Amino acid sequence: MAKKLKIKMPAGPQTREEVEIVLLNICMATSRMSELTALMDQRLAAVRAEYADGLTGLDNFIKAQMAEAKSWADRNPQEFAGKASISMAHGIVGYRTGMPTLKLLSKHTWKQALEYLEENYPQYVRVDPSVNKEQIIADRAILAKKDEIKTMGLKINQERRFFVEPTVTDPNEVRHGDS
Repeated sequence: MAKKLKIKMPAGPQTREEVEIVLLNICMATSRMSELTALMDQRLAAVRAEYADGLTGLDNFIKAQMAEAKSWADRNPQEFAGKASISMAHGIVGYRTGMPTLKLLSKHTWKQALEYLEENYPQYVRVDPSVNKEQIIADRAILAKKDEIKTMGLKINQERRFFVEPTVTDPNEVRHGDS
């Protein structure tokens, strides 16, 4: 059996100066990423502009042809013979039934409908109690004095996450070790 080779990994930066070098590397890489992203965006914009007119024209043509096909289908319901769609040589034409939706009759409001349902059909009225988390967080200082948050069976969690915000500058102007 082959003997496993143990490699000791460096412990990372040990001094403030070494962390400055790490930040310098992050700044330079971030700056280069921004440059490359800008170049890529310029090329993509040029390609999009090159094809935009052709795509717009084709989209408009397809919409006009779809309207023509729908017009024919609306005028010829007998072609469907109770079916939702018809297979043809170059595709399928038909109607799709959407999901049922509830709409108001003219001159009616949702408030009127709700009042009627509350009185006559309460099973159709939704009551959704839920915890107002935002208000508890806003009142956390007051609630913490009374130890109420624990009594509620809750806790306030606030993570502490490490971050690096590189000061992105021209890579030729970045100086080593300045702070």
